[in-house]
Amino acid sequence: MNFYTASILLITLIALAALLHSAVGHDGATGYLAAMSLLGLAPAIIKSTALVSNIAIALLRRMNRRVVSRQQTTLLA
Repeated sequence: MNFYTASILLITLIALAALLHSAVGHDGATGYLAAMSLLGLAPAIIKSTALVSNIAIALLRRMNRRVVSRQQTTLLA
């Protein structure tokens, strides 16, 4: 498998994992770990990438909750 094909497959798997995990309210670190493990990335790269991705998704989810709660508060007032 060449680099281009592996990159497209990795992006697709991570996007699918993120979509499925976000549907139930999780950050999706297990999906990122599984996708990178299936493609044979080095464990050091997998650990740091999954950690950073999980933190970024958690922050985005938290910011989204704040925006939604502010909108609901203004609608009720």
